[in-house]
Amino acid sequence: MDQYLNEGIIALLPVYTTTNRAHVITQRDEYYEGRTVPWLVEKLATHYSLNINELRRYYGDLLSVKKHVIIPINDDLILLPIKSRAAVFSGETTVGYCSLLQIDSVDDYTGDAGPWLSSIQFKTGYELNTLNTAETIRDKIRQGEQVRHHYIKRRGQGPGYAGLSRADIEGCLPNCNCLLIDFFRRLLLHNDDELAR
Repeated sequence: MDQYLNEGIIALLPVYTTTNRAHVITQRDEYYEGRTVPWLVEKLATHYSLNINELRRYYGDLLSVKKHVIIPINDDLILLPIKSRAAVFSGETTVGYCSLLQIDSVDDYTGDAGPWLSSIQFKTGYELNTLNTAETIRDKIRQGEQVRHHYIKRRGQGPGYAGLSRADIEGCLPNCNCLLIDFFRRLLLHNDDELAR
């Protein structure tokens, strides 16, 4: 996971071969994984100590969507869900993810091969054909920008409760008759005369 993050993830796409389940595209290279796209997304979230289910619930509610929710992993990696393949067998993953900040442009698919509806051009020059319409991808980009803005704003607010400050704890010590009073004094007080009290 560190290697993909260091190289800059562009897309995580589902593939189904005898040995591989995901195609990982970074700014430097391409890789094939035996693990699935949902597994990789969960590991990315875990890498940043994020709860993937809570992210999906929170941002799904924010955008009023229940499926294929945009997932913010960090400021620079906002994962937009895209339909990148059709299922051949029941239960196969058809949705992959691409990085919002790596997208350069989106166009209607103009080729004549395959069932593609749109084409995403990335800043590195990589091009990805999808089964979403270009307008759907543009909507996801707008939603992704909203999620990123909200994610950065929410992160900047810090935790709802940060706990007691050092001054609060030190203020309680003289009145404390707890078994751990010596531990707290050693932890918080630096003056040997105060420790000797």
